[in-house]
Amino acid sequence: MQAKIKFKTKTIFFVALQLLVYSKELIAQNYSLSDQISFFSQFNFNYQNINPAYSGIEGLTRFSFLHRSQWLGNQSSNPADANIGIHTQTLHFNTPLPALKGGIGGSIVNDVIGPVNTIILKGTYSYHFQVSDYTVGFGAGLGFLSQSVNSSMWRTTVSIDKDPVYQRLNQLSTSLVPELQLGVWLNHANGFLGISSSQMLATVLKPESLPSTQIKPVLNFVGGYFFKDNENYFKIAPVGVLKTNFSSLSFDVGGLIYFKEDKFWLGSTYRLNDAITACLGLSILNNTLKFGYSIDFSIFTPNPKALTSHEIMLSYSLLSNYASKLTPIKTPRFVF
Repeated sequence: MQAKIKFKTKTIFFVALQLLVYSKELIAQNYSLSDQISFFSQFNFNYQNINPAYSGIEGLTRFSFLHRSQWLGNQSSNPADANIGIHTQTLHFNTPLPALKGGIGGSIVNDVIGPVNTIILKGTYSYHFQVSDYTVGFGAGLGFLSQSVNSSMWRTTVSIDKDPVYQRLNQLSTSLVPELQLGVWLNHANGFLGISSSQMLATVLKPESLPSTQIKPVLNFVGGYFFKDNENYFKIAPVGVLKTNFSSLSFDVGGLIYFKEDKFWLGSTYRLNDAITACLGLSILNNTLKFGYSIDFSIFTPNPKALTSHEIMLSYSLLSNYASKLTPIKTPRFVF
């Protein structure tokens, strides 16, 4: 029996967005969090990584790829650092699976910050059910996090032969720990809300011969609401994402405008104490193939950063309900 529970949609999503500004003390320390976890400005195409309950919630199979180059063009005074940069890639998919009353998904993230390379690989499952006009998903993700440090890229203030710490470092030190993620997703025709926690095992990375790094659990909130015109020519979507490990906080908040049944979109977001982002995108082939681009303008602490970061996005979805839209052809061959 379908549960008879009524929600006020606008109230739910606007209250969720207000969570983005709930703590001044956490806001003041947001950089320590951003150093610990990867992020994308086009986070609206990265929900599968943020929340395992998102798996299959759209009712279609989707593959997405994002690439981010941080502070592109940042130059070092040391020629040995010419190949040192910050870049992140992710590839993920999700699909509904009616046989399991939900959906499944998987993702891989490759995050490079100078000599430190972090890889996260996980699979997800989400159980779906209906509550009034809402689809609710409860999801879990399980995988591993691998972090390697190329010690040959470190620089010392004294001669290498005289630095005892450097002498103990291996050429490449690696640590591997499990990754657990849990989440809830509330989906409606007019908006969505997600709450999830990642890195829940709070493990410690211990690369050989290097100092240990504490991996703290991270709590994620995402939300958005769609304002649509009567003719569906355009819609406006305020969106936001918040991440906190309870000692620091980071959030992005902004909006997108979609035109002609989502065939084009553009928007802008603000990232706390960091940057303003502009994005645009295009959808073709009956909205199955999407391209997106975004650029970040660092406005708070531009030095020694380069002023811009860039992202590209590619997404492809399968038309799961394509057959139901085909026009039947009458023929006497199948009359009897």
